[in-house]
Amino acid sequence: MTRAMRRWAAAALISAAVAGISPSGATEIGIRYGRADLRGNRLFPGGGDLDATPLIGLQVEIEALSFLGIEIAGESYSEDFRFEDGRFGDVAAEGTGTFKDLALLVTGKIGIPIHLILPLGIYGGAGLSAHFLDVDLDATPVEGSGLAPDKDLEEAVQDVAGERTEVEWHAVVGLKIGLPALPLVLFGEARYQDILDSHTPDLGSAYLGLNLRFQ
Repeated sequence: MTRAMRRWAAAALISAAVAGISPSGATEIGIRYGRADLRGNRLFPGGGDLDATPLIGLQVEIEALSFLGIEIAGESYSEDFRFEDGRFGDVAAEGTGTFKDLALLVTGKIGIPIHLILPLGIYGGAGLSAHFLDVDLDATPVEGSGLAPDKDLEEAVQDVAGERTEVEWHAVVGLKIGLPALPLVLFGEARYQDILDSHTPDLGSAYLGLNLRFQ
């Protein structure tokens, strides 16, 4: 899929999801903070460790039905890393890098309420999202790698470095806790993300959030 096609697909999935929302109940608006882990913790073999990359985001969830919520969220990830034996095909390089990701997510969530001392709810769901990735690499050939200087190295890392837009599907599970006498909802959520591109590892995320609830 070309970069232009990915951008059109990303815009289409967000627009389609928003257009299909028909509110019937409460709306929640809030923030989230947590960690995202790249599968294998690296963008490329020998790459810097990207375990527990900080995640921060905002979300709006609309109650479409009593048991169904539609969430639209934006998240940002950013992490600096080092690598001493990065592998780009047959090329070995060392240097530093920066991984940035701005994600827009649309998720449908089906909940099961549990009435104990506090109003609880467990839920699961799935959705689609678009990732606007920016990977910056400052790399030099490892001595003895047999690589000609800068031009060959630039060609070797082009599948990893640079800006691109990717589409993914994801699945979530979570727990919500309502606060008595306050229009606030606490939640914790875990998510698996399958990015539909062979050069970008899948993601796993876990985060906590706080929503302000409007009836």
